[in-house]
Amino acid sequence: MQAQAVVGDDLDLLPHQHLSVSGMQVAFTAGPFLHVIYGIARYSGAKTLVEIGVADGSMSTLLAQVAYLNSGHCWGVDVDAACEIVIRNRLATMKFGPQWTFLFGDSAEVGRRWLHGPIDFLFIDGGHEYKQVVADLQTWLPQLAPNGHVCVHDTHNPDRADVRKATDEFLMESGINWDALYLDYDSGLLMLRRKKRPE
Repeated sequence: MQAQAVVGDDLDLLPHQHLSVSGMQVAFTAGPFLHVIYGIARYSGAKTLVEIGVADGSMSTLLAQVAYLNSGHCWGVDVDAACEIVIRNRLATMKFGPQWTFLFGDSAEVGRRWLHGPIDFLFIDGGHEYKQVVADLQTWLPQLAPNGHVCVHDTHNPDRADVRKATDEFLMESGINWDALYLDYDSGLLMLRRKKRPE
């Protein structure tokens, strides 16, 4: 099942899992979490966006359009070099294509070499084994901007139980005070933001 996304300046959440914004059309894999991710990334003003695990490019397309609208840039990280070709082809005719850059390699290794400044929005959907999720959290979250947001996918997927185990343990052991919300639809999503200090 495919949902339509229309690129533009404003989000309109429609029934039947359609993501609609004024402008040109882009196909996305259906899923209500796309509304949440778009809303957080777009309206938090995120300019530096990173996606760990780009797969077929649905999320890359969404985040590249957010980067375009927010005058920023999106980086996609994956160990599969073929992902770059798929996504470049997908973005080739879209005005926000130049807003996306592919970084090839192990996500934790790429994170240790990150030189593009604090990250405003981070989407983690890379390796789903416990050690991989822990490595991504430990490597990438220190790169987060003070008001940055993180979304971790597959937290409620029974076939990927390590994701929930790793995120639960991270939240308890990180020593950082997070605003955290688990959403249990579409394989699950954990949304994180570092709590603001009282003024």
